Amino acid sequence: MLQPLKPILAEDVLNLTAAMHRVFTTVCKKQNLDPNKFIVKTMKLSEAALRTLRRAEFYNQYHKPRMSEVKLGAILAFWVLKYRPFCSRIIKDDYTSEHINEFVAINIMLHNIERSYQEINSTKKLSITFDGYKQLVYRLKNWDLSKEGLMTLADILYNFDGTKIDFLDTSFSTYGRT
Repeated sequence: MLQPLKPILAEDVLNLTAAMHRVFTTVCKKQNLDPNKFIVKTMKLSEAALRTLRRAEFYNQYHKPRMSEVKLGAILAFWVLKYRPFCSRIIKDDYTSEHINEFVAINIMLHNIERSYQEINSTKKLSITFDGYKQLVYRLKNWDLSKEGLMTLADILYNFDGTKIDFLDTSFSTYGRT
């Protein structure tokens, strides 16, 4: 039997759910999409928020220092990718509509990275080209990334030197791109 949530945790879940919805509307605005043409599965959105908070609590229990804002964004992005709480009402070939969850996950990670820069008063900006975005969307959609893998990716983006991220593949092996 499920135990009821503590009032503080329930409030945190609501706040995180609202934050994810704000990111979704921002993505829609940036991509010139009508947010009303999407279904938002609120139960899946709430479950993503709850699992993120529980994972952060577990992490903080066993690690020092506490989980950073960057890693928290990566965990939240993982659960958005896993539960896919946003879907288009109309099936069409629009790239952004088809990959709306990936765009939301990327924007959550980038938002948390930008907030972390602001907290330390850094002037560093993260810039990703359209091709870089497409490659990142492809990887988030098709690769089997773990929570820890996304946390590592977010840390790499956070520590990036500030140049534009254009091409994510860095080397070639005899078996193709690595």
